[in-house]
Amino acid sequence: MTYQKPDKAFIDYDTYNWGRLNQVFRGPKPDFDQPYIACLGAAQTFGRYVNNPFPAQLADMLGVPVANLGTAGAGPGFFLRDSMALEAASNAELCVIQVMSARSLSNRMFQVRPEKNAQLSAVSKALSDLFPHVDFETFSYAHNMLNQIAEEDPAKFIEVERELKTAWVARTRLMLESIHTKKILFWFSERAPNEEPRNNDKTSMLKYPHYVDQAMLDAVTPFVDKVVYCISNEGMPQSLLIDGEAVLQSPFGMPVTENRYYPSPEMHQQAAEVLARPVYDLLKAKRTPQKESNVLV
Repeated sequence: MTYQKPDKAFIDYDTYNWGRLNQVFRGPKPDFDQPYIACLGAAQTFGRYVNNPFPAQLADMLGVPVANLGTAGAGPGFFLRDSMALEAASNAELCVIQVMSARSLSNRMFQVRPEKNAQLSAVSKALSDLFPHVDFETFSYAHNMLNQIAEEDPAKFIEVERELKTAWVARTRLMLESIHTKKILFWFSERAPNEEPRNNDKTSMLKYPHYVDQAMLDAVTPFVDKVVYCISNEGMPQSLLIDGEAVLQSPFGMPVTENRYYPSPEMHQQAAEVLARPVYDLLKAKRTPQKESNVLV
């Protein structure tokens, strides 16, 4: 999955392919031979529709190279399958791990494609038996399938949601245990983890990170050095017009005029600001004065 093709009229992400799964990441490509900070995550770390995402702003603020290893649709399962990404994270001076969605990982109900993250590859008999009237072959993406079955039978969906949450905790814990450096778990969302995740308009769309709540966050907190929160909706919705004109189109050919889902440029600025001090303090605690920045002293 890549954002460059549909977004090219609005922004150039300078993408490159890298890693064991040859996934698409945002440029410039990092130099892993010099000291760096790594940021792992999904589209929110990648910075869709944003010229200067928070990893790039952190690099400017701290004077330390930051590898943006955010990629479209990623969940913790994606990074567990990409040994090169985990190695890059472990070799970093510090790693910021975005709290990712619970819908973008394989579980006992369904499987997602390893290199496409959010795209469905298989549905289990257990899920088919739970929703016998649903034609699962019509779905390409996990989120569309989950939205429909949640609306069709909320009571039955509780079992699916329970599986998503269990799988997320297990995979996130394993991912964090596989990263051998200082770690910050980063909650980047319009909602707090103890708030209702559904939108106020009562549709089936969920606020990112989908299905993740405070109990899940608490379960993985012991495996990181610090948890940092950026909870904001500043700048939302974000205009995607250029000189008052729509330059983007939906897959169905309709003009796209605004972004209501991905963090806005203002939110990315806030994210960099709340991360800067904790990142600096953890780097300083490693007692590597030659790598410290004077920016935050």
